[in-house]
This record gives sequence, C-alpha cells and structure tokens, in this order.
Amino acid sequence: MGWFRKKPYETVYAERIYKALVDRKLGDMTPERLRLPKETNRRYREKALLYREAMSLCALLERANIDPKLLPVLREYKGVLAAKRVGRGLQANREQLIDAAVEDLSDMFTDPFKWAHRWLMEFRSDPDDMTGVVLFADHCLRQYEGAKGSLDKTRPASC
Repeated sequence: MGWFRKKPYETVYAERIYKALVDRKLGDMTPERLRLPKETNRRYREKALLYREAMSLCALLERANIDPKLLPVLREYKGVLAAKRVGRGLQANREQLIDAAVEDLSDMFTDPFKWAHRWLMEFRSDPDDMTGVVLFADHCLRQYEGAKGSLDKTRPASC
C-alpha cells in the first residue's frame, strides 16, 4: 500500500490555488477585446499565463506575510509554479520566480498605466496606440485584488 500516499494539505492547497487563479482565467482580458492583431494572440496568451502566475504568487506571498501559517503553502506553490514552467520548457528557479513576480507587480502598482503600456507594447505595431491600455491596467489591478480576496475566502481551517 506504499503507492497510495495522501498528499500533504499544503500541496493540495497550492495545486488548488493554481487551478483557481491561473488555469481558470477568471475575468481574463482577451486579445480580441484589446483588439490585438491575430498573429500576436498566441504570444499574448503565453504572457498572460505568466502574469497570472506572478500575480497569484504575489497575492499568496502578501497573505503569507500576514498569516505565517501560509508559509508552507507558499513553499509548495513555488514548487507548483516551477514544475509548470519547466513543463512548458521555461527555466524556473524558485527564488527568481518570487523576485521577478514582486518586481513586475511593484511596477504595476507604482504606475499601472505605464506598466500596462509597456506590457502590451510587443503586441502592437504602433507604439503610440493606447487602445485598451487603461482597460488592461484596471483589469490587472482588479484581478490581483480578487486573487487576494479568493485566498482569504478559501483558506483552510488548518492554515
């Protein structure tokens, strides 16, 4: 019966966070809504996935700073993110994941409009095109707040 081991709750919770905040794409801003050229849609979706991963990591980090009982979940979550990225052929140093996520989201909070403009730049042929920049910035800020709220609502009693 050694093959049937129950996963620790931290691992299960980390996997559920990924499913809820990253896989589901709740309220995801689509390239069609932003009127991006069709040839950029694939890259946009890849980059949006990386953003959702960074956003969810930062939201969990913020909550773990308030409630240290979430630190084991945060450690597991970094492992989940690293495994997902390696599975997609990307490098995934766990500490670099946090550093990059915090840096990116700090830029977003400092100047959301500038951050969104820079984030969307690679998908536009006209660097002065502001279509959707404010919409995208607002969406990302709301998505982050929603992620923190979801973590607060779904935290298991054992945490």
